[in-house]
Parts: sequence; structure tokens; C-alpha cells
Amino acid sequence: MIVDCVVRQENFEDDVELLLEKLDITNYNIPHDRHNTDRTEPDYRKYYTEPEWVDYIYNVSQFEINKFGYKF
Repeated sequence: MIVDCVVRQENFEDDVELLLEKLDITNYNIPHDRHNTDRTEPDYRKYYTEPEWVDYIYNVSQFEINKFGYKF
């Protein structure tokens, strides 16, 4: 992975702040809207019930899961 900075959604505000500092950008406002969704099930994993899709997502995301310490 050849990058200088990674902005992760779960750390968006902090990661963007570090990125802007690295780029020497000041006085810049990036709006970050949170959208409320009315889901009947709060655990996103329960929406993925088809085993072939779960296996597929797990396999294609293996690098990110390992690199960033995600649990799948």
C-alpha cells in the first residue's frame, strides 16, 4: 500500500484534520453530514445473510480487514 495518508470513515474528522495539516491547508471546512436511517435492524451484519455474498465480501476485503484491524 503506497499512500501517505488514509482517511477512514470511522475516524473521518480526525483523519481529515491530519491530512489537511500534512498538505498545509488551513481554514478549510469539510462538511460531514450524518444521515439518520430508519433501519429495523441496527446491526448491519444481519442484512448480509446470503453465505455466498458474505464469503465474497470477506475474500475481496481481506487486505483492508487485516491492515486496519477490522473484524468481520
